[in-house]
Amino acid sequence: RPLAPSFMAMENIYHCETDPLKILLVQNFVTGCTTLVNRALIEESLPIPSGAIMHDWWMAAIAGSRGKIVFVPEPTILYRQHGANLAGAKHFFSVKNLKRIFKGGTFEAGMSLLLHQGLALQKHMKERGYTYPDYLDRYLEGAKKGGIPALLASIRNGISKQGLFRNLLFYEVLARGKYAIVLDE
Repeated sequence: RPLAPSFMAMENIYHCETDPLKILLVQNFVTGCTTLVNRALIEESLPIPSGAIMHDWWMAAIAGSRGKIVFVPEPTILYRQHGANLAGAKHFFSVKNLKRIFKGGTFEAGMSLLLHQGLALQKHMKERGYTYPDYLDRYLEGAKKGGIPALLASIRNGISKQGLFRNLLFYEVLARGKYAIVLDE
């Protein structure tokens, strides 16, 4: 039975054309099974570091900082999902998803993963001598400090998630700064 007209509709996410890295640093909106990339992106993305959360997200972050992401609004695949999927579409406000979100330590662990990926992106760019948006350095420096400096760095540099509820949770985790403990381990 159809769950939603599209993955993006179900997840309540959208394509961001203007400066997509500002979202991709903290939330992915590119789905690997529907992605087409060119040779230049593959060459600039490899090797995918251990700090990358998912290969599609990593490549989207590279494209968002170095190239262009084009969105095709028409569905291009029929995605089939079952109850045992490790990853996949989920209604953001479903009981199952909200339980997962509010499970102890999930926010801090998630923020730690986001920072590791952002730091891996920064390192990748520096090692290759690529230019990248200067807000990446400012955001990561603030985020590494945690607390109010992290929150201010995110807001001042326009780093955000999609949707009010996601942003409120994201800002709350930044302001608490407890993810820094996970980051330092």
